[in-house]
Amino acid sequence: MKGNVGVKNLLISIGSGYHPGVRLLHSMVKDKSESYILIFNLEKPQLINEDLRKNSSVKYHEFKKSFDLLKRWLLENQFELIGISFMSHSWDIFVCTTDIIREALPDCKIIAGGVHAWRVNPTETLEHCDYVCAAEGEELYSKLVDILSISKDTYPLH
Repeated sequence: MKGNVGVKNLLISIGSGYHPGVRLLHSMVKDKSESYILIFNLEKPQLINEDLRKNSSVKYHEFKKSFDLLKRWLLENQFELIGISFMSHSWDIFVCTTDIIREALPDCKIIAGGVHAWRVNPTETLEHCDYVCAAEGEELYSKLVDILSISKDTYPLH
């Protein structure tokens, strides 16, 4: 991260798997900004409920120590932009994560992505973040990093 002057950003992925989306976004902005990745790697549940928002294998309260650690880490690092990728079954963890971000870094911009964020319920998602990424986010996130590197008060993104 030598010589980076862009907005200090963090990409968070909530769920199981390899997390290619945040890895790709990070690779696109790491040379023009100070960029980090945080992965909440959740185990898949054995049975799938009809309501996908209830299919997380763990309850968010089981993350208390992780959330406490996250809050301290956010305060130490003072991120200016945080992107969060999540699916419907991780909704509760997304909400708790954004609450912690808002408490620790009230001026930090948050962008949410993933099918739930832009397709299932973007209105409810926007209650917990500043931006919602519709469809693939490669160009949008890179552009957002560029714009917020110049001015932190950009609404809306065109």
